[in-house]
Amino acid sequence: MNETTRKLLLKVRKGAISGFGVKQWTEVLVTLGFQVQTTKTGRTVTEIIITGPQGGCLGLTKRPNYKHIVFYDLIPWTKGINLDLVKMASDALGMDTPDVERKLKDLYVRDLTNTGTCPVCEGNFKRDGKGGMVHHGYQRPGDGFIHGDCFAVGYQPWEISPAGAMAYLQNALRPHLEGAEHHLAR
Repeated sequence: MNETTRKLLLKVRKGAISGFGVKQWTEVLVTLGFQVQTTKTGRTVTEIIITGPQGGCLGLTKRPNYKHIVFYDLIPWTKGINLDLVKMASDALGMDTPDVERKLKDLYVRDLTNTGTCPVCEGNFKRDGKGGMVHHGYQRPGDGFIHGDCFAVGYQPWEISPAGAMAYLQNALRPHLEGAEHHLAR
């Protein structure tokens, strides 16, 4: 299987097929075991006949006032003959279907040896080699530099120590609150 076919099958697996044309669908369907016959008038494909791996045919013709053939009927037809293109694409790629991946992800138990909950922003992030939180909460607007950072970078995760939250309270929130109270008093 070439790289182009692999990328097309990955798109089918995700359901990102809205931009597929005749060439893309032909490549995907032939890879999945369908037979595809096209009829051209000049340079334009005017009819496609798709035969399923277990039989059954679907004919698609170019509609008047359309530039290309549309594949609106393909997915309902495959479901009608008990074929799931997502499962077929996943099998061809040697991968689990997205549904199975989601279920496996739900069963995943977080390993706290390499990750932890940030004591300030409460996100789940990796830890650096010293036990502190890695860079997070920043932006890279395109100049190659990190702009901004979460206060708790370098502090241990919440599960290990509340020191990051306490430092944030004392060094960031309290001075801000005191400044706001001073401003209101003036």
